[in-house]
Amino acid sequence: MDSGKLVTTMMESRLPTGYTLSQRIWDFKNYSKDIEAIIRNGITNNLHKNTIAKQLDSFLLPHKKLTTITPYGRTLSSDSLRVAQTEIWESYRRGAVEYANQAPWITGLTWTLSAAHMESCECDDLAGITFSPSAVPMAPHPRCQCSLEAQMLSKRDWKQLLRDVGIGVAAYGIYDWLEG
Repeated sequence: MDSGKLVTTMMESRLPTGYTLSQRIWDFKNYSKDIEAIIRNGITNNLHKNTIAKQLDSFLLPHKKLTTITPYGRTLSSDSLRVAQTEIWESYRRGAVEYANQAPWITGLTWTLSAAHMESCECDDLAGITFSPSAVPMAPHPRCQCSLEAQMLSKRDWKQLLRDVGIGVAAYGIYDWLEG
């Protein structure tokens, strides 16, 4: 799946789950398509989170703008940066899900806590749980940096999968691994 299609899928999947931008700080009512386009373009083109955040700044309601200083001295909106970081990480997780859906050798995805977790949060309840690719939940909080670890077929099941599809083990150059 190409990155543009992935981002579209990710953003559409948010609507029924209740993820929305707060109308208290964003002028989302008037500019929803513009905000979504900036996020989609930024992720599709691998833009840095600060670049995406800077582009989002103009859509904040002026009286709600809180700022932060980045390590390189740039001033950005805290809210814009939070959205950029959250969307980048969620697109990474959705990419892992899409890949797993297309890879018959992946049996599930295990939620792995980020090393950035310094205190207890909603992610602790998901840590270590292996989900089928179609059941992986959205991140439970903004700026979630947790990842998904692919669970693979056993060597025996790999051999059987290759036999089932009529491909010899040597065709993939993994004969030594499967026989080892």
